Amino acid sequence: MIIIGICGGSASGKTTFAGELIKELGGDYSSCLHLDDYYIDFVKKGADPSEINYDHPGSTDITLFTHDLLLLKQDYGVDSPVYDFKSHTRLKKVCHITPRRYLLVDGLYLFNIPSISSFFDIKIYVETPATVRLERRIIRDRKYRNRTPESIIMQYNRFVKPMHEQYVEPNRELADIVVEGNGDVQHQVEKILGLLDVKK
Repeated sequence: MIIIGICGGSASGKTTFAGELIKELGGDYSSCLHLDDYYIDFVKKGADPSEINYDHPGSTDITLFTHDLLLLKQDYGVDSPVYDFKSHTRLKKVCHITPRRYLLVDGLYLFNIPSISSFFDIKIYVETPATVRLERRIIRDRKYRNRTPESIIMQYNRFVKPMHEQYVEPNRELADIVVEGNGDVQHQVEKILGLLDVKK
């Protein structure tokens, strides 16, 4: 199994890039694990979601994520949690992930967390300008997460931007390759296919 880490800021295009890469690698040969699905369910603990810093590593169940990543590496399937961003809760359903030749893993901070970083055969950082990421985040959160522009911008300034600078951006220096999140996705994907020596 080849494990490919895809890291980058919020709304940088990580998941889109992973999806395009899976198309090229083939769905029968690749699977994907999302760090976002491992957010801790603070709402069930009575917390106000607007007060939670979801961009800090402490908001994620890193222990469970590492456990599932290890099982996949050992060729065992896992039932990944499914996180609902509208309700800020984990759903009762799970997503079964089958180990395949290529495992793609995407998340905000993957390479500078010791329990995770050693898993990756290839580390990719998706670099996208802050203005583009904020624009995308506003569009996404209004459409899919029922947020107001004011709340999105407030959360961005309070949590997203400082956490990006502290925890996400340092991953760039730890990556094997940096791709542009606001460029030609297909061209960026072809770079990775070249590294993997995948013949189209």
